Order: sequence, then structure tokens, then C-alpha cells
Amino acid sequence: MEEQEDTASFSDHKLSGFLCAVLTVTSPDHPDLRQILPFGTRFQFSQTGVSFTSRNDVALSPIDENPNADDSTNNDSEQCEASSSSELGKKRKAPEVSKKIGMRKRSIGLVNGSISVVHQLHSLVMNKCLMIDARLVRVEAGANGEVRAVLLVDVYLPIALLSGWQFPRSGSVAGALFRHLSSDWGERSAMLINGDYLENTVGTNRSIWNLSDCHVFGCKLHHNFSDSSKKKLFELHEIFKSLPSVATTGKPNSSRIQSCDDSSRSGISEISDDILLGILAVLSPIDLVRVSATCRHLRLLAVSIMPCMKLKLFPHQQAAVEWMLQRERNADVLPHPLYMAFSTEDGFSFYINTISGEIITGVAPTVNDFHGGMFCDEPGLGKTITAL
Repeated sequence: MEEQEDTASFSDHKLSGFLCAVLTVTSPDHPDLRQILPFGTRFQFSQTGVSFTSRNDVALSPIDENPNADDSTNNDSEQCEASSSSELGKKRKAPEVSKKIGMRKRSIGLVNGSISVVHQLHSLVMNKCLMIDARLVRVEAGANGEVRAVLLVDVYLPIALLSGWQFPRSGSVAGALFRHLSSDWGERSAMLINGDYLENTVGTNRSIWNLSDCHVFGCKLHHNFSDSSKKKLFELHEIFKSLPSVATTGKPNSSRIQSCDDSSRSGISEISDDILLGILAVLSPIDLVRVSATCRHLRLLAVSIMPCMKLKLFPHQQAAVEWMLQRERNADVLPHPLYMAFSTEDGFSFYINTISGEIITGVAPTVNDFHGGMFCDEPGLGKTITAL
């Protein structure tokens, strides 16, 4: 009966995404957590502050919440402004304006200076921009007596989304929130069916007690580097492995010279690339251009040849030359980097700008790539020779 009532309350909204938020259990103290917090317990925002409450009056608050932090900052700034005004008079007003403008620019998508999704959700719900349905999927007690809970938060957007609806306010907050949302409905179903799903797939102890400031369970946007395995994501040699090279993007097998007559036993198709490179290296610039125009494979090999110089480019230099030529020739149409794709539970697709919160339906937003680029190899890797 309760499930039907909750579902009916979202009849004019569409389930558009979900996330898992981690909060602190602040009341009441009870020896058996699972008795007062059974799996699937529903929570809603409290009317008195940024916290969740259940029907049995269990309260969940944002982790390390410090509501007075902004007030103290404002008071300090007011005191500084008062003392400055008494000493310097009206001359301090211009820097004050620029300071406020700078603070406003840095606070895009933040709520009271916080990147916590709990504050973002609260702001959007209070402004009637969206609706949520929060259910408990995990509760864990720490060694220091602190108890933390994981809420599966379903985010509902108005059904007017189908006809071009936009966020009436707080668009930047909505954009920041949707960066953390997922529309993997299979994963959501698994969370609701299996109470141990999070522990078995992500690792509850590591994720609940080692959080980033967004308070999202298993967040992939804000990495906490106390885990050594995450540091490896930023090792230089691992990044080099992911960069394009002639071997990975040149498709050498498809561009090799092939004989048009299978009966032929000899010819240029039998010559190895090393020998061909040696021949191309002694050609004059004009002859090199003529030979490279004969076929795709010779053009690929000629890229690494510097006429009138006894130099052979290293593989990373060959990849750089190939990349620079490709950037000068073609300007591709790319997916817009600021828009993320989502789909409602019933399959309606839409895209949200993660900066402004603008919603686009229908055709995926794109951006035209530009010609040229920035050649930024590490010092000592031969950028000058490559550019020449």
C-alpha cells in the first residue's frame, strides 16, 4: 500500500536518474540498527534543515556538516570591511565588488559553498525544480561509534520534460547534480533486490568511510587519493599507453601494398618497411612527394622521413606528425563535451548541460572541432625535429 501511494505521488513526473548518497545517522541511539533502519526504509527531506527523516523519526544528516562555516566567513569579512572602511573610506568599495564577483564565479553549481549532493538535492527540491524518492540500501557502524547510511535517491523530473521543459531556477546546481546521476536501470533494480549488492560490487567499507566532499557512494568524479590504486590513474607512463600511435591508429595491415595479381611472386609488396624507409630517406623532397602520392602505405611511411637529413623519427614522433597532419586536414563533428546523455526509466532520451543545466531532447548536441592544436611533448622528446 505504501509503495502504491509513493508511486502515485510521482504520476506527473518521470524517473530520470538516481545516485547513492552517504549520510550520518544522528538519531536515535539504538543497539540494533537493522531493527530501526530496515532495508528499503523511505526518507524525505526535513522541513527544518538539510537532513533526511523517516516515518519513525530517524534523522540522517550530511557528513561533517558545519552550518556556521559560511556565517563565520561572512562575519569575518564584514568585520574586515568595517575596519577597512573606517581607515580608507570609500576607496575600498571597488575591490569589494570585484571580490564578490570572483566569489560568485567560483561558486557555480555550489550550494552554500558545498559540493555535497545532499545540499544540491535539498536546494532543488525546496525550489520545486524536481522531486526525489530516497530509500535506505545500506547502514554501517564505524569503530568510533559513528553510524553511516547509504540512500538510493531517485530523481524525478516533470513530465513536461517531453515538450522542452527547463529548470525554472538553479540551473547550474542541477547541472552539477546530474554529473553524479546514473540511468543504469539494471543496476538500480539490483540494488533494490539485493541488500548486499553495494558491498559485493563496490566495497562498502572503503566507500562509506573514505568519501569525497560530494558524499556520493563510489563517486568517479572526485577521487580520494588515499587509495594507492587511484594514484596509478595519473602515472605518466600509463597515460602514454593510451595515446594514439602509428601502431594503434595507422592500421598498417590494411594500408600495406598488395599485389593485384596473386600469381606474382615478387614485387614492391614483398619489400619490408625498413627497406622502403631506407629508400625513401635518400630521395629528394620533390621525389619524396611524388612517391608518397602513389599509395596510402607509402604516404604513411613518408611522414617519418625528413628530406636532406639523416634522421629517422622515433615512434612517438611519427605518431605526433601523423596527429598534426590529421588535425590540419579534417575538422570532425564531436559530441558536445558539456552535455551528458540520460534516459528516463521508460526509455525517453535527453541531454543536460552540466554547467548551465540546459536540457536538450531529440538530436544529441554536437560541436564542430577546429583545425590545429597544441603539440606539448615532454622536454627532450624532439619537438623541434617533429615540427620541422
